[in-house]
Amino acid sequence: MNLNSGPWLVPDNPRTVSDFLVLARVYAPGAVLILALLRLLDYRLRLSILDSPLTLLALYGTVSLVAGTASPDPRYATYWSIAFLATVVTYRLVGTAPVPERVARLLLLGTWFATLVVAAGAAAYGKTSIFGSSQSGYDINLELNEMSRSSGVARWAAVGALVLLLRAFYVRWWPIRGVLLAGFGMGLFIVYRMQSRGAVFGCFAALLFIAALQPRLRTSALVLLPITLLLMVGSDTAQILPEKVIVYLERGQTESGLYTMGGRTEYYAQGWEAFLQAPLLGRGQWADRLLLIGHIHNSFLEAALSAGVIGFVPYVLSWIAGWLLFFRLWRQRDSLWRHDRIALLECGATMAFFTVRAIPETTTAGYAPDLLIMAAVYAYLSALAAAKPGGRLPVRSGIAWRRKAQPAVIHA
Repeated sequence: MNLNSGPWLVPDNPRTVSDFLVLARVYAPGAVLILALLRLLDYRLRLSILDSPLTLLALYGTVSLVAGTASPDPRYATYWSIAFLATVVTYRLVGTAPVPERVARLLLLGTWFATLVVAAGAAAYGKTSIFGSSQSGYDINLELNEMSRSSGVARWAAVGALVLLLRAFYVRWWPIRGVLLAGFGMGLFIVYRMQSRGAVFGCFAALLFIAALQPRLRTSALVLLPITLLLMVGSDTAQILPEKVIVYLERGQTESGLYTMGGRTEYYAQGWEAFLQAPLLGRGQWADRLLLIGHIHNSFLEAALSAGVIGFVPYVLSWIAGWLLFFRLWRQRDSLWRHDRIALLECGATMAFFTVRAIPETTTAGYAPDLLIMAAVYAYLSALAAAKPGGRLPVRSGIAWRRKAQPAVIHA
């Protein structure tokens, strides 16, 4: 597996427009990374490590880049390390904007919009199977021509559904609220039909998280969820839902396949053995595939394989820093503008979803759509924290926090 094979074929003598487009696609991440680093050096950004999940991910990515020299295919590992770092560093650049929180808001909204567009596109492309009689998520993958796996489609639908649900609760006009709730139900149905267990449990965790933070939403949820389930039962022509939950979770596999998480536990054992062979630095990005283990399906083991113990530490800290940022802002939510309070809750629900999904998938441990979504969330949280007076991140102008009027002081 290398850059001169498969979809990453690099033309030796580019002649056509298509050849040059391939070259641009392959080398663009490197150019983006260089430009982003130059901007950071010029800006002299004060990096507050514990307040910046993106900075911690950049440290992890740098270690994995160095570790790629010991990869079975250093060129391939280096490419994916650069793609990872280009993403993280570019999102970190939000902090260098004149008004970071404004840029972060637009970036987050753009991410939500892109997520909904991709989910809608996948649903439209695979509509015959998703809304038809396919018996499993694997059948739906076939109609999608393997453009995305069941877990991939379910991820887009899940994040989009959570955002639509939270937006619906804060919309006062019922026609719009109804449209948003219908979109939420549709997204939930797609997650269910794709049979991605990581997405199913991630959605469940995110909904519990929302209910825990917003008690006033619990009553609405108690009414909404049964209605959604009834609609799913009525529209599911494959009649999967009435079957036992264990049959649904098996996805047509054997019971032993369920208990081994679809063979993931075997990958975990092989991955652990590979980690012990290079425990300090690891083997660089995509080490699981290049070592012929296969997709490791666990974010933390993937990080350990890619960057060893040295890189694993900042990777784990990136999750902790992200949650610390969220709860610090949540405690001070009353001083936020209304749209920021909504966006903050959306970020929390998304983080809850991906925290659970990180167990059976590889969220933020490598370059993937998960990283693009979570990086936008981290950039938003960091920018919002930076705008708060007294915060440990650099304070900027254009503060998006409401301040109580201070009494005038009259000097004699």
